[in-house]
Amino acid sequence: MAWTTPTTQSSGALITASIWNGDLVDNLNYLKGSPTLGTPTADAVVLATVAGATPPAATLYKDSLVSAWVSITYSAGTPSISDDYNVSSLTDHAVGDVSVTYATALSVSTYAVCVCPTADDDDQIFCSSRTTSASRYVIINDDTDTASDGNLTVVIVGGWQ
Repeated sequence: MAWTTPTTQSSGALITASIWNGDLVDNLNYLKGSPTLGTPTADAVVLATVAGATPPAATLYKDSLVSAWVSITYSAGTPSISDDYNVSSLTDHAVGDVSVTYATALSVSTYAVCVCPTADDDDQIFCSSRTTSASRYVIINDDTDTASDGNLTVVIVGGWQ
């Protein structure tokens, strides 16, 4: 199946409904069955599964997409999920020690983690462990060098769900 160039007529000629509808149906069927829609334009991207040594511009790869993210807030020492994608729960291990459990496990544990404090917290946040089902974070207050509960955002890139 291939793209059908719409029927063209000379100026002023009528294109019948059957010709128009035939072209439209052919092209919709082509698009419906096509895994890609051809060459990307300047404002489009292509989704690919394997990145080459030098990935081309405007191409997304399975291993470069966000697999999970969560915004965590603390209230009276208890962490809670403010908003998330692919996160099922939090585990509060101790002051400044929280785990994030994924709703759908990742297929590898070598994913990238980006963690940052939210608001004006003077905290350092470390990823202390990561598995395909969860990751754990330790929060240290810069002023006191002790564990502290602080709001944070965690973003997981890669992991191939």
